[in-house]
Amino acid sequence: MALSDSERKLLEELEKSLGSPKRATVAPQSATEQGPRRMLLGLLVSVTGLGILVFAAIERAPLVGLAGFLIMGTGLVLASSRRTL
Repeated sequence: MALSDSERKLLEELEKSLGSPKRATVAPQSATEQGPRRMLLGLLVSVTGLGILVFAAIERAPLVGLAGFLIMGTGLVLASSRRTL
């Protein structure tokens, strides 16, 4: 099956882009490369949220459990974010 002109041009462009060396891009820094401070704070918030969630399960308080879950999620987002404090 023959390729159309536009398909042939696209294939040539792909071949050129694969063959040409490009500049090395700087990989985004992970949370651990940003320093342990943010990760430690995020993990502390997550553990606090988990504690609240367990407490809410024992006391059968669904709204408190929801708050604990949201706090735990916030801590995980904080620990894995790229911004520095």
